Amino acid sequence: MPLKLYVSNSLTALSSRLGTSLQSRNYTVFQPFTIVTQTEGMSNWLTLEIAKKIGIAAHLQYKKPGAIIQQVYRILGGSSSEVLSQQHMDWLIDQVLSSAEFQHIFKDKAAYFQEDPVTETLKRMSLARRLADLFDQYQIYRSQIIRQWTERPWNEAEPAFQWQAYIWQSLKKIAGDAIPDMTHLSHYILDALKEPVKVKKLQQSLPEINLFGLSIITQFHIRIFYELAEHIDLNFYLLNPAPDIYWIEDRSEKEVIRLMAKYQSNSDMLPTEGNALLTNWGKVLQHTFGMLYQTETFINQQEEVAVHPPGRQTLLQKIQDDIFHNLTETSELLPHDLED
Repeated sequence: MPLKLYVSNSLTALSSRLGTSLQSRNYTVFQPFTIVTQTEGMSNWLTLEIAKKIGIAAHLQYKKPGAIIQQVYRILGGSSSEVLSQQHMDWLIDQVLSSAEFQHIFKDKAAYFQEDPVTETLKRMSLARRLADLFDQYQIYRSQIIRQWTERPWNEAEPAFQWQAYIWQSLKKIAGDAIPDMTHLSHYILDALKEPVKVKKLQQSLPEINLFGLSIITQFHIRIFYELAEHIDLNFYLLNPAPDIYWIEDRSEKEVIRLMAKYQSNSDMLPTEGNALLTNWGKVLQHTFGMLYQTETFINQQEEVAVHPPGRQTLLQKIQDDIFHNLTETSELLPHDLED
């Protein structure tokens, strides 16, 4: 099964390519088109763009990175009773937030949703949903925090995190091992993919996964997605503001100066200086592409989609064009540029 990496400096171009892919699929009316995004805002925008492209956007199933791994786990035979879904987590967290003990210990946090009786339930449930998503991200990106909260009393956590530690430990008391453990899920998935019967079930239930606009990907994700691509279609749609330039190892001016002081005469150890906006604001994206490019398969399967220089008619376009070409010196700005 193919793995594809679509790259462009335009999210609109990537959404158009995804729409074309969707239009070419011969799925049954009951087969959803699975798309992985990191935010609801991106999902909503993408739905509108796909509708513009092909006239309709129906049966799109959006998942967060953690949720798609849980879905694969269940399809491959993982016990649904062993791992709670994020929706179940929402309700359990709401239960903890509603408890008299939490509201007594953390009066300032409870005041957020208690200030208006009319909106209390809505705000408390909204907070529970955000916390469920946050705990999911902690397990992947900041697993050491979860480990500390599991092993130590909540009041030994950093003061700013004590209320979250309390909620996490309360969840563990209520649900025990049913709280999602991403390490367990990862091991189970990798072992299950070696069994033909389970793989066939996966191919029937989830023939394709499309990952759109993800700026943060970890080695945890890459390992699982790489193995999944051996059995189902896996397509990455990633934004790269400078796709024609290899800027992944470039550093900001401050970093280069710091490294010059460290290595002094050994110029071979110094990285290339890149565009200030690109290397400072694009650190997360830089890290993501750096990990992807460590695997030769991702490099060989990369395809550029509608890559065009932004132009230089407006101030915004000039800034984008400097980033596109990874220029270290800002282009000359004219007085009328500041009036855009």
